[in-house]
Amino acid sequence: MSQITTPRELFLHELGDILYVERKLAEEVLPKLISELQDEEFTTALENHLEQTRVHVSNVEQVFEQLGASAKAGSASASRA
Repeated sequence: MSQITTPRELFLHELGDILYVERKLAEEVLPKLISELQDEEFTTALENHLEQTRVHVSNVEQVFEQLGASAKAGSASASRA
């Protein structure tokens, strides 16, 4: 990983970590949980959460776009190592 030398680079790096987590939730974690649930109320709650998470992904991608940067999703766990 290249060294972070400016506040902008740090912000984009952290934003990438957020994007990684939100995408992981929207594409893998929440759909898997929903498919395994048997409680209708809990399923509905997680389906609503999934929709909100998809909006979060879109919002973070828009921030990257507005900053003129490519939306790079980092690996949150790798960046903390």
